[in-house]
Amino acid sequence: MPRTRTLRIDLRTDRELGLVAVLLVDGTPILHDEGSFVPMSADEVLGTGALLPVDPPRRVALTECACGGGVGCANASVVISERRGLIRWTEAAHAPEYSGAVPDPDLDLDEDEREAFRPRPLDIADVAFDAAQYRDEVDRANDDERWRRRLQRRTGTRRI
Repeated sequence: MPRTRTLRIDLRTDRELGLVAVLLVDGTPILHDEGSFVPMSADEVLGTGALLPVDPPRRVALTECACGGGVGCANASVVISERRGLIRWTEAAHAPEYSGAVPDPDLDLDEDEREAFRPRPLDIADVAFDAAQYRDEVDRANDDERWRRRLQRRTGTRRI
């Protein structure tokens, strides 16, 4: 059985980005200290349910470009899956077709565009989390009223 890691979602206010979700693996922020990537907005990471595994597994952008160009400019994405009590982040890559944490379901690409937008591998190791700890942490972050109030103000939605 692979060594399991601990996920922590730290919601922080960034002067330029607003409320962001800093994803920490064993207490260390993923990729943010490399300078190329910054955390994504809490709305995008939590409000979309992006961090939760689905069947079939899907690729999810965890960070966006530090230049201000957003997720489509550069990102670090992983395939999130669940099996036998583990949630895994695998196949780390830059996925240029993304405009948020998950791809636009209405994005219709021809063959040449699909090739141009094919995820490009990143040198990031696969990670496994205990599924119960992972889900508890996602639930805890989702219960944080700061990002929910912000989203409600922006969209006029009363209940999320």
